[in-house]
Amino acid sequence: LVSNQLILPQTAQSLEGPDGVQLVIVDPSSQLAYTNIIWREGPLADKRVRQGLAHCLDLNAVKELVYAGTGTPSNNFMAPVTWAYIELPNYEFDPAKAKSLFAEAGYPDGFDVAIDTIEGYPDLNATASIWQDGLKQAGVNAEVTVYEINTWLDRWLHGEYQLSTNFDINGPDPQRMFTADYLQHIANDEWADKDLGNKVKDMAAAAIATVDQEERKKIYADLQKLLHDELPVIPMYHPAMIAAASTKLQNFAIDGKGFYHFETATISE
Repeated sequence: LVSNQLILPQTAQSLEGPDGVQLVIVDPSSQLAYTNIIWREGPLADKRVRQGLAHCLDLNAVKELVYAGTGTPSNNFMAPVTWAYIELPNYEFDPAKAKSLFAEAGYPDGFDVAIDTIEGYPDLNATASIWQDGLKQAGVNAEVTVYEINTWLDRWLHGEYQLSTNFDINGPDPQRMFTADYLQHIANDEWADKDLGNKVKDMAAAAIATVDQEERKKIYADLQKLLHDELPVIPMYHPAMIAAASTKLQNFAIDGKGFYHFETATISE
């Protein structure tokens, strides 16, 4: 068995043919590729600029060129496999609209921005390159830097970046994403809008304080709509999980969280 973390979608295509090889695919999954933003000041502190950034990423190109047609492009941080998920529209690829939003925010001539990404994550690197091209079309000069993972992590933990591509597996409960990728950044004072930070904290606290799943679902629906509009974090893609295995391995599965299940697995002769 070869881990899904080592199988790229393009590699998977080449593995479908040989005898003795099977693919184990979880699609949709709870994986998420996204971008953290430090927006204490400057252009990124304006919601219109963040929305413009989203309009500069061609998610259809990401699906075809990066993920070989698998997975789900999405500007919603919550995965379709999550019980609290609601469907929200993606920000369409439209550099002209992005440029208009930048002008409304006071940046008619564009601005410079730095995008951090991680060595060993070719999907994030390729996505950043596609984004860089879209930003250029909207008048934004984006510098993409691929960092060794320990350097990237140090910059991420200390908030020493502007945009930083990231990756996570969230599982079936929606609170996981808030704890790891929203509340931490609010606590680190990385958002210019304190009222928004407090509102997200209060709503997340209210959701986790009730055992009534329908009430939680209503709160998470409101949070999804709010964060989709404000984009303090830019969700980009829910990749599929793809593992390769010998056909001798039977009754093996991967769940939406990414856990491997060998409880009933057997190996045939």
